[in-house]
Amino acid sequence: MLKNVLTVMLGTFSSRVFGLLRQAVFNALFPDALKDAFNVAYRVPNLLRELLAEGAVQNALIPVLKGLSEEEARRFSRRFGAFLLGINLMALGLGYLFAPQIALLLVAPGSHLREAESFQQVVFLIRLLLPFLLFISMAALFSALLQAQERFGPSSFAPVAFNLVSILLMALWPQDPTALGLSVTLGGVFQALIQLPFLKGRRSRMRKTTCWKLSASRRWLPGATRRRAICGAKR
Repeated sequence: MLKNVLTVMLGTFSSRVFGLLRQAVFNALFPDALKDAFNVAYRVPNLLRELLAEGAVQNALIPVLKGLSEEEARRFSRRFGAFLLGINLMALGLGYLFAPQIALLLVAPGSHLREAESFQQVVFLIRLLLPFLLFISMAALFSALLQAQERFGPSSFAPVAFNLVSILLMALWPQDPTALGLSVTLGGVFQALIQLPFLKGRRSRMRKTTCWKLSASRRWLPGATRRRAICGAKR
């Protein structure tokens, strides 16, 4: 228990430190007009992030998974993942289609971002940042699956990968709006991908745990039943 607490604390602390560094790089390397356009565009995935990603998924999914058996949890995870992917793809399509209208809602009348060139930059950044919502939703799903198995390390340190990728892209291509938008989107990609290797080992670990519990219980079974009791890995 203490190890898990310390892991989460260290991961959160590391994420906050690199997040501050990312913000410092953003403030130092990009002009004010581009920063304003980015901050407006970034509101779109952030508004949906709590609904479709970190808040709703992790808070609701972890208790559900803990209450299910191994097979039920695996089946539920697949169905929920497909549902989450579908919802995100629909949100991406609508967001890309209605990006100009969304920008009009977010940019205040009289703002310099209402000027033609700046407004088009806001629309461009909204479309470039929208896929971040999909990847951060997948990252939240992977995190919930791992945390349900009480594996807190990968999900705690995954945001560090996001910050590192963002810092790298912004530092390599300063003042570039495309690099700025991709720094967030690709950061979300890596935040999801870095958890995948740990998910691959999840099924085998669950089998080993089931096998161990079954083996421990065999001593209490009658002889005929004990001979029929075999580990799930040998099926």
